[in-house]
Amino acid sequence: MLVDENSFTLEDKENEQALGFSVKEGLAKARNSKVFKGVELFLTNRIQPGPRDMKTIIVCGGGTVISEEEALSRAQTPSEYRRPFYVVSCSSDQMVCQQFYQKEIQILHLRIYTLSCS
Repeated sequence: MLVDENSFTLEDKENEQALGFSVKEGLAKARNSKVFKGVELFLTNRIQPGPRDMKTIIVCGGGTVISEEEALSRAQTPSEYRRPFYVVSCSSDQMVCQQFYQKEIQILHLRIYTLSCS
């Protein structure tokens, strides 16, 4: 017999109040829609968690991970015709990101999301 996990919901009242966030509400929203639904991302090599683990997280959240070749190809397309995508990177991969910065592609740094990069 499986135990109902709803009886064991994580609570952190102090941080929820400080951040204006409710874990319970967040879980309810997550059950109704995928956080990465319709989002396409390119992952640089040195991110932590690593690209393989991040891909699992993104796909489970409804997103798609695109290859470096696909990302570079899209970056060359004029912005008004470009299908949107994001680059997930970290400070160790700044050289990889230069071509995306130049084309004004949005780059998400994992440290912003409390994850770290080696």
